[in-house]
Amino acid sequence: MIDSKMLNLINAKKPDGSLQIFGHWFGRPYDDNHKVLFASLKDGHLVIEFESYDGGPNTLEVWDPEIIRFNGLNLEICDATKVVHTWYYGQGTQARREYSVTDGNVVLSSNFEGEWPINWTTEPAVTLVRDRF
Repeated sequence: MIDSKMLNLINAKKPDGSLQIFGHWFGRPYDDNHKVLFASLKDGHLVIEFESYDGGPNTLEVWDPEIIRFNGLNLEICDATKVVHTWYYGQGTQARREYSVTDGNVVLSSNFEGEWPINWTTEPAVTLVRDRF
């Protein structure tokens, strides 16, 4: 459960880094940098708004996050029942990936890649990796 202290820490530090969701990289490892603009709670789930690359929203929504760790470099959100990443690219084209957890299994569905299972269920729900070393 996210408390106001952790939400305030995320908003104060505004971490950035390469994005992983259940171990699945957004793009190639360390190729993209996602900088947090702000974090909030919406209908009981965590919403993180990142800087936009192409003018449209770049948003991460996390349902039922349990533990958040921030070591000054990397932000890690452990455990979640669902994570949705929405962003825009090109000429205003919206992309959306939804990661859902059921019985310990993660399934990724996307509006441009289809659907497939992910085997990285032991990985944190979300990681912003700032330093690879």
